[in-house]
Amino acid sequence: MTTSEGGPRRPRDESNASSSAGTMPSDVRTNGQRRSSPALERCLSNVIDVQDPTRIIECSQLERQRKFQYLVRRYLSQILYGCKSAYCDTSTCLSRNKRCASKPYRPPTQLTARALAHYLASQSNPHRGLCPHELKVSPSSLEIEGAVDLNTANGTVEDKDHARRVQARRVQHAVARAIDSQHQTKKDTKSIGQNVYDSASLIYSYSKLLPSPLQALDALRASNDETRQGHRTCRANESDVTARANGTSSIARQHSQQNLRAQSQAHAARDQPQVLSNGQQVHKVPYHLPAVADQVQVTKNTSNTSIDSTVDIPKMSITRTGRKSFTLGGSIMPPMPKSKAPPVLPPPHQKATKPKQTDRLAIPTAANLSCDVLDRLKDETHRGRQDQESATDTAFEHDTSRRLSPTKAFIDRSLFYTLSDAETLLQSFHDSNKAFERSPLPHLDSSRLAHSFRDWSRRNVTLIFDSLSVAVEALFIRPPALDAHVAAKSKPTHSGTSADGSTGKHEPTNHPRYLSNHEAAHIAMICIHALTSSVPVGWSHSWAQLRNLRSWGVVIPVATADTDNFLDPYINIVDALEYEPAMRLADRLLRGIGARICFEHILLAMQTDATAVESGSIAWKDSLISILVRHLEVVEHVALDSKRKMKSISTTNKEPGWTVTATLIEWLKTIIIKNWNGKVEVNKWSSVGTAVMLLHELHDQQRQLNVWSRMFRIPYLHEHMNAVNDPVDYLGWKLQPNVLHILQYPEFHPTDYLVKFFRVINLTSMMAQYDHTQHTQQMLRQLDSILREPYLYMIKHRLKVTLNDYLVLDVTREQPLKDTLDQLWRQERKMLLKPLKVKLGHQEGEVGLDHGGVTYEFFRVVLGEAFAPDYGMFTIDSKTQMTWFQPGTLEPLWKFKMLGVLFSLAIYNGITLPVTFPLAFYNLMLNSRFKFIDDHTSIDYIRDGWPDLAKSFETLLDWKGSDVADIFMRDYAFSYEVFGQKVDIDMTKRDDENSSPGEAQIVTNENRGTFVRDYVTHLILHSIRPQLKAFKKGFNACLNPRSLELFTPKTLKKLVEGTQTISIPELRACATYEDYDATHPTVRMFWEIVQEYSQEDATHLLEFVTASDRVPVTGYKSLTFNIVRMGNDSAQLPTSSTCFGKLYLPEYRDKEKMRRKLELAIQNAKGFGVV
Repeated sequence: MTTSEGGPRRPRDESNASSSAGTMPSDVRTNGQRRSSPALERCLSNVIDVQDPTRIIECSQLERQRKFQYLVRRYLSQILYGCKSAYCDTSTCLSRNKRCASKPYRPPTQLTARALAHYLASQSNPHRGLCPHELKVSPSSLEIEGAVDLNTANGTVEDKDHARRVQARRVQHAVARAIDSQHQTKKDTKSIGQNVYDSASLIYSYSKLLPSPLQALDALRASNDETRQGHRTCRANESDVTARANGTSSIARQHSQQNLRAQSQAHAARDQPQVLSNGQQVHKVPYHLPAVADQVQVTKNTSNTSIDSTVDIPKMSITRTGRKSFTLGGSIMPPMPKSKAPPVLPPPHQKATKPKQTDRLAIPTAANLSCDVLDRLKDETHRGRQDQESATDTAFEHDTSRRLSPTKAFIDRSLFYTLSDAETLLQSFHDSNKAFERSPLPHLDSSRLAHSFRDWSRRNVTLIFDSLSVAVEALFIRPPALDAHVAAKSKPTHSGTSADGSTGKHEPTNHPRYLSNHEAAHIAMICIHALTSSVPVGWSHSWAQLRNLRSWGVVIPVATADTDNFLDPYINIVDALEYEPAMRLADRLLRGIGARICFEHILLAMQTDATAVESGSIAWKDSLISILVRHLEVVEHVALDSKRKMKSISTTNKEPGWTVTATLIEWLKTIIIKNWNGKVEVNKWSSVGTAVMLLHELHDQQRQLNVWSRMFRIPYLHEHMNAVNDPVDYLGWKLQPNVLHILQYPEFHPTDYLVKFFRVINLTSMMAQYDHTQHTQQMLRQLDSILREPYLYMIKHRLKVTLNDYLVLDVTREQPLKDTLDQLWRQERKMLLKPLKVKLGHQEGEVGLDHGGVTYEFFRVVLGEAFAPDYGMFTIDSKTQMTWFQPGTLEPLWKFKMLGVLFSLAIYNGITLPVTFPLAFYNLMLNSRFKFIDDHTSIDYIRDGWPDLAKSFETLLDWKGSDVADIFMRDYAFSYEVFGQKVDIDMTKRDDENSSPGEAQIVTNENRGTFVRDYVTHLILHSIRPQLKAFKKGFNACLNPRSLELFTPKTLKKLVEGTQTISIPELRACATYEDYDATHPTVRMFWEIVQEYSQEDATHLLEFVTASDRVPVTGYKSLTFNIVRMGNDSAQLPTSSTCFGKLYLPEYRDKEKMRRKLELAIQNAKGFGVV
């Protein structure tokens, strides 16, 4: 036997052997189309025969249609006809509405009932609205006699005789007349509701007869048997057909699957002859075995897709043997025999075994998936096409290459079989990769998995999402310990039955088992890869714009399809993130993870004694979220290594673009924005609550995950909050086990909004004190006419603190720190909560009035003296200028407490302080726990304050040579310097700080990680614990600890210290003018001079005008920089009014003179008065 090209034809068994070896035939037709390849199931080694109908996609989709159809029919019956109960209280039941109507009740029309029934049946809990009583009209009676599902059959069935075709047409016309009789007269031809819910297709959808999954399973098996026999016969006769190509031809009939009208035209369609390379024309004759009259005929094409994105089962033709027995558009065949006893099915989770070589696979499918198998399936979906799927893909896909239909059926069944079952999914994707050895899921090769789930067609990716949604149900299964606890609580009745009426004996059931956290993480990571890989990679700048807009809840819909692959992929990314099947999977996955976390909390709460808690509790590193986060860290580390090898890694602070973690963050933010109800209290275990908690864990590990803080911000939340009441109410909010508060997670809010919330809380406290003072003063004025001295004096003396409107500090410039501490000592807290006013240098003759500028000057002078190293309380790093507590100081602790009060006053009154502390300081102020996940994590806490020390520790940890004891020769001791003396503390003897350094052990390769962690802990905590405790007590004097929870360490640092880098262009943009304008020659000359300033000179200029050398946390928009014209050219220096942010600038005649005068003024600015 030879091919059309004359080459020898490979026998079937030889083809199977070559396919198992992984080779694919590559012969191509002369017209450019690929020749049909051997069946894909023969190319894979893990193909099995499916016995369970619930694991077959056609049967599963059919069962879903049957359930939805039943709900619609039941709702229609109760809406149109009501129930038999006289006490029904269902709101949609006709009986209840008639009984409760206060006036004559008008029953709903068919159109209204259809619209309402379909809406109620499509809700997340559709059974909630069903009437529990017996209905007057059975839902099954709404079925049209003879209407059998058209979409359950697709393919070509040869008619046996003319009588059957005539009978089929009669049934079609009868069903069409029945549907037409249910139409409502149109009053408005443009009515959307009537055009949708009064259409023939919608009426037919709930009126047709759908076969059962078992009937569909039998039809699929018969279809595969017939197809196999037909292929064998066609291959045997192929040479004869080719020899008689010029003299004979045969007609193959095709049936349309669109509608009844198109079906009559499909019978006249004919296959076009195929032209071979030698010019001959070949007409292939489809061969079918003779069928018995009562035999079910099915099609070869078993994978057609319906318009509702569901895969339909093969069409069945049934002869008339009784009621409801006609099929529209097919041959008339008898129905499947129905037996009273239910058929015996295999267990739902029975492992299918691969049959022997002699067995025939009736319904073949892949037993499990790997990255190789998934890539093979994906490549097969693109076989026979010139291009891959474009952006115009829809859920409905019309396949013109009919030779690929069996292959696509195998692909769909394999995807559904493996991805819809948790146990099968746990056996899939075990691809080893040494790069993931450190991951808690070392068997999961996420690099390949991200690629394998990419570039699927829209139709296939929908099937992937829907299948994974079914598998995620395994995450909702309760642990056995919780089930046992619930069973123990249920008390049996005296008759031996439980409260629900069942007996006390528990019969064995086939419930799915409870998965471990690692198994649940395996399923969750596969879902995460499916979601993230469905989003296009795009460009970095597109992702930057998209993250900025979507965080505000802005979604730009697609107006027209983007068919140009070179255009900006922004719209494609938005479409992927808004795709409804993906949204359903993301929502269900988060609810499943939330359920798992809830189970863990319940199990911990069930533990009574401390030993049980210690043994039964789940450590953080073994929790589900921790496993996911740690695996994502390895994923991002492998991705960064790959980018470094390709020299395509992005620079620091650059948009990371598409990564698994970054795209997962966008999915989590999308779920929050879509499902949040606008309330600040959120259920922890809902999809929104789980997304919030997962984002919080990702934010804590952002450095290891290669993401940035700005990617977590969701200003959409602020736009739907009450900016005044919600922050104040948060102060009294109590922690609840099942509820979280949006303000608990400051990483979601931009810094400007957090500062606004914080200022609102403080101003509310100030206003409360002010109102109390005004009320007390009014009462005293009323008592003036009643009380006499000395009683009135005694009352005023005791109410001295209450009657003061402000907290006034009168400080001299000679001893500012001493005067401040003396006046703050033993002040009542309600006095500290009043607005602050400062008199600085009044005793030396200064005339400055405090409208803001004097307060800034006061804190600069006082803190400058307190933080001086000679004072002995703090140290300042010579390189970074960071301030830190002095270990072993001799100063009393009350001074540290008073400095904490001074800090508290400044933050409470919104003053930016001229200080520079490392992030470790703000971590301690916020009671943040130090998470030393690994050795390098501890170095992150000192990287900004002690960069040289951090670099030396990294060198110590990364040393790959000989033992570090021989190279570094470092003692296991903490060293610090005080008053010129070096002090060493043996960290192995925490209680004996006076141990000599000679007794300390040497740092080795084994203990170097512990040494780094201990040294960092001593540096930022142990060595300064008394000073830190006293300072923190004063720090909370004016501030509510709950209000500090609004900040992260970075945002609190920015609130206290502001921004030290001055941007001249931004300063110029916020400047205002009096008697000048922006185009005046003097103003232009001024900015030309300032533009050449260094950062130090720019800091002096800002301090000269505003009394502060920092830009506040709210940015330049909150600065007041006003340039005022002060006469013509003169020898006078420029002056300023720091209280109002005004710079008085004379109109100098030339640039050099202005430069000299301005530099002289800003370099020698001190005190308040007239120069």
